[in-house]
Amino acid sequence: MHTLDTAQEETGLLFLMVFGGGGETKVKNILNYQKPASWIRVVALIFCIGVALCFLTNPKNSPTPEAAIARALGLAENEITVFGTYETWEEGWYILGFLADRSEARSDLGAALFRQEGDQYSLESYYRCKDGAISQDKIVVCSFSKTPSKYDVILSNNENLARIQRTINGVADSSYVGGTIPGMTVLRCPDDQYSSAEFQFYDQSGRQIDDYVASNTVLNRGEYEPKGIVSLALWSSATPGYFLESAVGTTFGIYPERFQVSITDATRAAFVGNVLYEGPQYITADVGDRIEIMSSRGENGPEPLTMDVSSYSPRLCYQVFTADGTDTGYRIFRMGGETWIGHWGLYGTAQNSWWCEYIFRVNPSGAGSPGSAILKFAVSGMDSSR
Repeated sequence: MHTLDTAQEETGLLFLMVFGGGGETKVKNILNYQKPASWIRVVALIFCIGVALCFLTNPKNSPTPEAAIARALGLAENEITVFGTYETWEEGWYILGFLADRSEARSDLGAALFRQEGDQYSLESYYRCKDGAISQDKIVVCSFSKTPSKYDVILSNNENLARIQRTINGVADSSYVGGTIPGMTVLRCPDDQYSSAEFQFYDQSGRQIDDYVASNTVLNRGEYEPKGIVSLALWSSATPGYFLESAVGTTFGIYPERFQVSITDATRAAFVGNVLYEGPQYITADVGDRIEIMSSRGENGPEPLTMDVSSYSPRLCYQVFTADGTDTGYRIFRMGGETWIGHWGLYGTAQNSWWCEYIFRVNPSGAGSPGSAILKFAVSGMDSSR
């Protein structure tokens, strides 16, 4: 009996622990529990089926690129604007340019690599230039290597700056986007208000690249000095030999932070020196088969002398602009294995025509840093013969 009494006390204690005080009353209510009405069970069943369908229709891979990018960045889908799509050489792989935050003043710029399987888009990797990339005139430079090829992407809101480069077995196939390659879509932002912005290059981690240059260019920073005359305007009062002699002691300093022309002897009046431009912009320009040099000043204005450069390959040109976008008239050429530096001036009755005055073939003066290429602002489609 003692054992039985103990068990009863322990059972009562268990009821109190589980249901609180007044266990007898609560247990009685539980034992009298009635099933809910049928309509409640039907509503609950419909709700469960609806939740299950939501999970089935929303697989792990987002059905839209915007949704996938938004989820990766922790943003809402309506905060992502995809402004350009490029289908790579490999079927099923896409590179998209996007704006994040959807704020005109603070939008971030980015690129994303997708793989499409059926109607599903799988986000493989992405890069985002944060802190208001648009308002701060930034540009995104990133590389994707998860495809069979490696792609380098340059994104901006200026269609002339957008570029995609493919690298296979160490060989780069690089071209500007904008109609030069069939099938390429220009990566540009949707609003015209961004079209006049200028950009600096940034890497995928957001660090500024002061020395960025396309991989197919071979222009090193450093000091250069004249080696020989390539061409000289015929109207010049100096002969080519005297003009070159007058340039002895002159150096062209080509750096991301400055472009400088220095001459040690100011009495050499045949050559203009002692020029310094802080924070220059080196703007790429197309080089055709010919460069027009001023030959004489005729009654109707300057008359051109055509210099054939079609035998040089590659032919690259950089126009030197000031930090505020003013053309200095200086041009840097990479022609075959040679480096040329020339100067263009404004002529004509309205002073609105660019004509070449001289071009030097130059050599590094020993202060250069081979392999350290420069280019802060790249624009395609400009005519170097201006």
